[in-house]
Amino acid sequence: MNRQEKNEATQQRIVSALVSLIDTKGFTNITVSDITRVAKLSRGTFYIYYLDKYDLLKKIETKLIANMEQLMQTNLDKTIYWVDSHKHEQAANRLDYSPYKSIIQSFDYLDQNRIVLNALLSKNGDPQFLYQLKALMDRQITLHNDNIFIHEENMMPHDYQHVLLVNSIISIIGHWLQKETPESPIELADILINSRLLAPYHEKNDK
Repeated sequence: MNRQEKNEATQQRIVSALVSLIDTKGFTNITVSDITRVAKLSRGTFYIYYLDKYDLLKKIETKLIANMEQLMQTNLDKTIYWVDSHKHEQAANRLDYSPYKSIIQSFDYLDQNRIVLNALLSKNGDPQFLYQLKALMDRQITLHNDNIFIHEENMMPHDYQHVLLVNSIISIIGHWLQKETPESPIELADILINSRLLAPYHEKNDK
């Protein structure tokens, strides 16, 4: 194991210790000594990587948000085009189509980080993290022109439709993350695509 791999392994031990302690003590009550005790590392080792527990939390959340944003920037464009063009209806096997693969990549990432995400989103975690997730979704919907998501025949004002869309997607993902026996990322992709939440609402133009 080279130096970089050792550093990554050490940081992962620290992150895992924090997540475990969030479940048992709650973030507010955790000390650096608690983290190093569970991680079986010295306080000196901890301070090589982090200033304090708040710096550790911030770096975990920043990495999660940045990675999700990078995936979403690619995936939303592809998925919107794919669903709107009805290509998915012609597919014998959805997995053969790159846009479908790309949205699954986002859910794969969430699934791989399920334990950390659940800890952060729990009552013992960081209340601000949910707002960060909502802000991320809000940015992405706005970036991709939220008008294409608006149902033309819905009498609800567009800004309310925007809020409803953001909250609906976040709620579905949050529910999926917390399930004891969750659907696979492929099944969740089906649920969202079939719900039309990620599809442009152009019914008026289709008639």
